[in-house]
Amino acid sequence: MTLTYRGSSYEIGSKLPLVQPIVELQYRGKSYQARTSAAPAQVHATLTFRGASYAK
Repeated sequence: MTLTYRGSSYEIGSKLPLVQPIVELQYRGKSYQARTSAAPAQVHATLTFRGASYAK
């Protein structure tokens, strides 16, 4: 599918599933249902603070 916004075309290439699994949570004795996020398990980032680089 192609989207056009202000003259620029964009291709939709979703890597996330459309339906996310539902988990049951409890807070103060009551049950709630929430969808889980599809975040990656490990994040590799290089950070810079005041000129010093850090890897996370």
